[in-house]
Amino acid sequence: MRALLLIFGLFVCGKSVSKLNQTSDCWEGRDTVQKIIDQEGVINREPNQVAIVLSSSKKLFPCNLPDSYQSGDSVLFFADQKEIFPNERWEGRPVELTHIELKK
Repeated sequence: MRALLLIFGLFVCGKSVSKLNQTSDCWEGRDTVQKIIDQEGVINREPNQVAIVLSSSKKLFPCNLPDSYQSGDSVLFFADQKEIFPNERWEGRPVELTHIELKK
């Protein structure tokens, strides 16, 4: 029974990740500086950028947001926040999503 639950758990976890755009160069060369867990936000798609805007108005820039998410969608997500190099200035933070779902 435990083995069956473990296999089911792995299958479910795998499904949530498989919906993400898997890219080999998702913020390549940047270390993870923080894990973001169980965060709420709103998708904001503009012609030259895609962001998840938090309630604090902070912006996160995911490199692997699925195309099925549209501007205005409220989401719940987990992500790895990536480093910003000392010579860079960003309007927000680069992130790699590990899980995302529409907020109910």
